[in-house]
Amino acid sequence: MTLQRNGQSGWFPSNYVEETVDNSLQKENGVHEKIQSNNGCNNGSGSAMPYPSPTPMLTTSSVLECVIALYAFEASTPEELSFRKGEKLDIVDHPAHDPDWWQARNSRGQEGLVPKNYIEVVSTNEGTTIPCLSSTGWSTSTGTPSVGSQLSREPWYFGRIGRDEADRLLSSGREGEFLVRDSESNPGDLSISMRGVERNKHFKVQSVDGQLHIGSRSFPSMATLIQHYTTNPIFSSTTEKLYLTRPLPK
Repeated sequence: MTLQRNGQSGWFPSNYVEETVDNSLQKENGVHEKIQSNNGCNNGSGSAMPYPSPTPMLTTSSVLECVIALYAFEASTPEELSFRKGEKLDIVDHPAHDPDWWQARNSRGQEGLVPKNYIEVVSTNEGTTIPCLSSTGWSTSTGTPSVGSQLSREPWYFGRIGRDEADRLLSSGREGEFLVRDSESNPGDLSISMRGVERNKHFKVQSVDGQLHIGSRSFPSMATLIQHYTTNPIFSSTTEKLYLTRPLPK
């Protein structure tokens, strides 16, 4: 065997020496092996397993519109979403295959299809992921409430009553007395019912882009519309000319 000492080397008898292991090298190798073994999860058999992939984060659907329910709706299929009258919803999709139904999400995070004619858009969110809803209901950035809710304190607004009920109420009124009610055939629109000379009259008022349309005329508000027809006839024929005189007493 050869021996190296102080930079000098030479031959020597092997029975005059004993071989030892350098502990510093053993320690270094042990640390290296430990690092290698910790590069994965141990499966109990000593072999390393890779770390599980992180769970993908759920993305929030874009909010297209903020709406309010004009009527209550009870779901009849698992794909539909039930809601109460006056409940606020986020619209997250307009299914191309069925334009009469929109995909909505309620304040509890439940999603489903809702009939478009049962809801009214109160503001658009331009496809952001910021919901219209908060844990307490309508958020502060969602716009204005529905037309009906704005009229609830007006003496002439009778809310959700049908044409037959309006006729019954007007039967005891005087010519020109009137009431405003929610449209039966077009949720979101309104109707004016008034006492006529021979029979009652009913006029449809459509809400389009913040304007109220009756016939060929449009008005910024129902109060403005009513004021106009107190001095201009809302109906005119060869036998009668009708003006809105005063709200029917409740």
